[in-house]
Amino acid sequence: MAVAKRIGADQPVLVDDEKLASIRSLTDPNDTEDFLDSLIRMFFERAPNVLNAMKQSIESQNWQQAGRDAHALKGTSGNLGANALMHLCADAELAGQNNQQDTLEALYEEIQECYRETAALLREHWLSKD
Repeated sequence: MAVAKRIGADQPVLVDDEKLASIRSLTDPNDTEDFLDSLIRMFFERAPNVLNAMKQSIESQNWQQAGRDAHALKGTSGNLGANALMHLCADAELAGQNNQQDTLEALYEEIQECYRETAALLREHWLSKD
C-alpha cells in the first residue's frame, strides 16, 4: 500500500507504510479487532489530549513541560510509524528542554498541522472501514 507522503523534500514520510503493514500482520485471526486499528484508535484518543496539554504549557510559558508533552507524543507517533510527527516532536522536546520559546511555538503549529495530515492519512488508508 504505497501511500507514503512527504511533507517536504527533505522531511520524513508522514507514515511508514512498511511499519504499519508489519503491525497489521500481528493481528491474531481470533481477535475481534484488528491490532493496527486498536493502535490507531488509541492514537486518535491520546494525541488531541497531548496537543491540548502542550498548548496549555506553551500558553503558561512552561517550556519544560511543553517539551515533556512533545516527548509523550513523540513516543506515541513513533510506535505507530508516524515519522514526520515523531521528528517534529523530537525537535519540540529539545526546544522545551532548552527553553527556546520561539522555536517551540513555531514547532507547535507545525506539529498540529502534521497531526491533522497524519490522522487523515491513517483514516483514509489504514483504519479498517466498519
